[in-house]
Amino acid sequence: MVVSMKSFLSFGANYNDKLYFGATIGLPQLRYFEESTYSETNTDYPDNYFNSFTYNQNLETKGNGINLKLGMIYRPVDWVRIGAAIHTPTFYNYMRDKWSSSMTSHFNDGSGYSKDSPQGTFDYTLETPMRAIGSLAFIIGNYGVISGDYEYVDYSNAKLRSDDDDFVDANNAIRNNYQDQSNIRLGTEWRYNQFSFRGGYALYGSPYKSGINDAERTSYTGGLGYREQSFFVDFAYVLTKSSEKYYLYNYLNLPAVNNDLVNNNFILTLGFKF
Repeated sequence: MVVSMKSFLSFGANYNDKLYFGATIGLPQLRYFEESTYSETNTDYPDNYFNSFTYNQNLETKGNGINLKLGMIYRPVDWVRIGAAIHTPTFYNYMRDKWSSSMTSHFNDGSGYSKDSPQGTFDYTLETPMRAIGSLAFIIGNYGVISGDYEYVDYSNAKLRSDDDDFVDANNAIRNNYQDQSNIRLGTEWRYNQFSFRGGYALYGSPYKSGINDAERTSYTGGLGYREQSFFVDFAYVLTKSSEKYYLYNYLNLPAVNNDLVNNNFILTLGFKF
């Protein structure tokens, strides 16, 4: 499970209502939990002394970061918007991993054993890749808008650092296994009286090089909005599909599990104007 929180400070300006500038300082917070359980039960040889055992692993990761986003929009004519943006790397200057494990065994004579490991901790820093974005939008009178974004990101530029570990192997693995990729987002909105109808599509390319894994994902979005002078309500549905190969233990020669992932998000927004 991932819990992500963001705080930010934004600035904006425009020149002659033709050229618009914006900047945002972001302060993201990250918290990640992972719990895995592996168990075996003796069903083939019930007279054997061994009955079952269970092995549990727990991991918690916390981090605080900072980044800067710079953008501009140019309006050559009233019905066209041309945009560009740069997102600096996010510098997570404080990351901490905490982990522990436990094992429990049971035998047919009623005896059993249980053992917990000591809790381990490790502090390090993380730098995520920079992003470059270009956008184009067309305004169709007071009825609708069609827009598209193109994003370029080089995932191999991510870096790990620590006072206790130079992460040479890990950073080399990132450069060798990850690649640059393009992401595309398309969207449209149409209005009829107080109602707004929205639709969108997004394609995020796989950050992995061929032969490693496939993390490409696609998203489909539909939405409906209603606005009055004193309040508004918006509803959106996002369907995201992806697939991955999962290895329980990467140091054993075990076959991968092919996972097809489907994520459904329902978002409802209600606002009041005073």
